Amino acid sequence: MNPRAEPPVRSIGTDHALLDPDRRQLILDGTHADLTKLEFDVLQYLYEREGRVVSRAALLRDVWGYDWSGGSNVAEVVISALRRKLGDSAGSLQTVRGAGYRFTAPS
Repeated sequence: MNPRAEPPVRSIGTDHALLDPDRRQLILDGTHADLTKLEFDVLQYLYEREGRVVSRAALLRDVWGYDWSGGSNVAEVVISALRRKLGDSAGSLQTVRGAGYRFTAPS
């Protein structure tokens, strides 16, 4: 039997913040940060589109699973919660005024 390969753990922003998609965990400074299902899904969605602007409508459609009809602030609430939990890496989640959100890792 072959030994099981370790799942990929990806840096998100700094060496202090790691995203483990296979275990659905965020690790900050070696400590697991508790994320809701939506928080994790939004973070992973933005991470997978690093450097690209993602509209609120795309987030709602692809993560929440429904079409955006305006007036909802659920995306903003989740982004805000993620920024609080990311601490020093919060700057990786950027708001692009009038367009949506972008994840960028520092170079």
